[in-house]
Amino acid sequence: MPGTQLFFVYLLIMRHNKSGLFENTMLKETHTLPAHRYLVARACFSDKAIPIWQTETIIHCKDRPKEAAYKRYINWTRKENEIAVLTDYAYADFNIPKKFDIIFHLDNPNEFLKIDYQLTQCIHEAWFPVHEVGHGHKHLCVFTFDAGLPEILNTLQQVDGKHIPTFNPQKALGFCNAEDFEAIKRNIEQQKDELTIFIANSKSVFSRFILLHFLMFPALIAYFLTRIALNQDYKLNHWLFSIPFFVFVWNLLTEKYIKEVKFERHSNELLILEKPMIGRGKYHTLNYAALNYGIDNISNLVRRKITGSKTITLYKADKTFYVCKSSGFNEHQLLTIESKLAKIKNDSREIPC
Repeated sequence: MPGTQLFFVYLLIMRHNKSGLFENTMLKETHTLPAHRYLVARACFSDKAIPIWQTETIIHCKDRPKEAAYKRYINWTRKENEIAVLTDYAYADFNIPKKFDIIFHLDNPNEFLKIDYQLTQCIHEAWFPVHEVGHGHKHLCVFTFDAGLPEILNTLQQVDGKHIPTFNPQKALGFCNAEDFEAIKRNIEQQKDELTIFIANSKSVFSRFILLHFLMFPALIAYFLTRIALNQDYKLNHWLFSIPFFVFVWNLLTEKYIKEVKFERHSNELLILEKPMIGRGKYHTLNYAALNYGIDNISNLVRRKITGSKTITLYKADKTFYVCKSSGFNEHQLLTIESKLAKIKNDSREIPC
């Protein structure tokens, strides 16, 4: 009997645990660091999109109790001093309305605006209206301003339908209070120092790739004209004109370029994303301690036109990676990558006793 009783007690506990009575997932704002107390908005909803998302809420909440937050949101029409934004994972649990007084650019927190405003509505995961923000979740948030919408909000990407744009730090904004802002700025700058990503311009790589293969046709024609001029009996083989096409297809399927160079200071690793022209790429890891690279400063004018003034060569066992203008990186990126590599190399040297 004791074993049976324990079994039923276990079932009772598990039942209550599923209903949330035995778990405490609340994260109070006072229990979070000041450096983390900000919401990040990745996009704003246009007047065209808001009714679409209100309809989604009606559909999803069809069989749920209709509380005041639901009725308010469903019947809500945006005013000139209101904006609906999509926020990323919230830093804590807190009730609304809530006052804020700082808006800043996520990629550069030194560009900010001090202005009073309130978070007045919150829609959990953009479909369930609630009276509080839930930490670790995304929300559709409605901010209300006293004196109209500030221009800084124009930075946000706009949602016109059901499609949500991919996250872009350069288009994202942070919402916080002045008392936490200095700690937030320091934390963001520290994160930038720990993780730096350089991304190649894929359009530049593809356009250069197509241009180089296109130039094969006039080169082939010039070759045939020269052969005919030197030998009147030379017979033109039309099949040879298909060679550039097959070379183009072969290189399109096999050629790779460096899409991304990522410095991860916290793990002391350099990640290189090698990507084919078609298909997904693969990350290669280079440990800072075993970092081996070379810098080729190109003086030849012809080579400079093709590959740029600088080529950075990274080595890993039997593999070689070329980071240069022809792989989609601009001069500023190359200089910064070179500077970071030199600093890593210098820091990893053993200091003599």
